[in-house]
Amino acid sequence: GLLGSGGGEFLFLVKGGEDLRNDERIELIFTLMNSIVERKMASDQTTVVPASVTNASVDDADATKGSQQEGKGAHGLRARTYAVIPMTSKIGILEWVHNTVPLQAIIAEEMALDVDFCRLNHLPEGSGTGSGAAVDLTRLEAYTKRARWVGEANSPDDYHRMFAKADEQQASQVFRSLSEAIPTDFLRRRLLAMSSNAETFLTLRGEFAKTLAISSLFGYILG
Repeated sequence: GLLGSGGGEFLFLVKGGEDLRNDERIELIFTLMNSIVERKMASDQTTVVPASVTNASVDDADATKGSQQEGKGAHGLRARTYAVIPMTSKIGILEWVHNTVPLQAIIAEEMALDVDFCRLNHLPEGSGTGSGAAVDLTRLEAYTKRARWVGEANSPDDYHRMFAKADEQQASQVFRSLSEAIPTDFLRRRLLAMSSNAETFLTLRGEFAKTLAISSLFGYILG
């Protein structure tokens, strides 16, 4: 960790073997996009919502969180950015983001809790016991089907060439087959498990929807 001028400790991850200058620029673009969205939302709120209502909706406790929460703006549409510091073209440091779990890890853990799913996929003994151990996704029937269809296409360029030649009807059939092999509610199960009541679940679902919306929007613009 690094010790800040205010006495606080800031954790960073050292990452080598990759040029982080691109990552740094992407985070700068996200910061710019956040400011544009925030100004747009603030403008809409000023023109549509009466000041008395706007003031009443502000939680004083939230105002004290400062940059730690990076205020989400009028409608909560804001990408969470983190610091990227390239040191050379081969190494740099990334800000450590606390209390985060990869989405894939959540899905894999929920798969392990589903006894029927584990049985249908012939997963090894111990899966689906509720122990919380994540499922090895490469052992799934859907993964095998995908690998059989994709073949040696592993890089983005390989995917582009493959889909340029692929038959649209066949691609749709393969996608439907893979989708049918995986229950669609694994994420919902985790949100339910995290919720003590219906209100909490709706809040979590709403926050996830906002996050997905803004990441899709920013990703589309960058793409």
